[in-house]
Amino acid sequence: MKFLSYIIPLALTVFGALIPINALNSKTIFGKTFLTDEQKIKVKYFNTILLAFIIATAVAYFTFAIKVNATNEFQVTSKDISSSLVWGIAIFIIFLMITSPVVKWIDNFFIKDHIKYKVTQIEQIGDVYIIRMHDKDTCICSKDPNAEFLQDSEYILIAMQEIYEKRILEGKIPKPPKSFWSKLLDL
Repeated sequence: MKFLSYIIPLALTVFGALIPINALNSKTIFGKTFLTDEQKIKVKYFNTILLAFIIATAVAYFTFAIKVNATNEFQVTSKDISSSLVWGIAIFIIFLMITSPVVKWIDNFFIKDHIKYKVTQIEQIGDVYIIRMHDKDTCICSKDPNAEFLQDSEYILIAMQEIYEKRILEGKIPKPPKSFWSKLLDL
């Protein structure tokens, strides 16, 4: 019982820290365009940890259920619980390590297009595509929608205030071709 008095505050603190990250995760595609790199990293790790936790919990539950049903006894022993817990922790660690590369490979090999937002008629510049956010007040833009995939790209910093006043169009842009090794190694 004393164990629970330590676990409950810890769990509440962890869940309380994760709520703002989940709020970032629930934004629309357009809203996610205006996330800073730091916010995108937080969302990526939150999703990775959450997926690994869900899979590990399911494996631990099914391992426990199989052990209990295989013995045809409805008594739960500490050996059953500990072996299921070990399986859950092992699966959690494995999926924590492989989830991000697998998602990146799926993105590189199977998703052929990406969504970009075009800001029209910026004074002295013309039309530009929003690449990502530099900080909450400055947007990194480019005339080339595939600038983030190319080595020698020219970027333009534009204040968010200027973007608020302009028309923004959504476009589905094909990704530039990459070699097999570039896709595999995410170069």
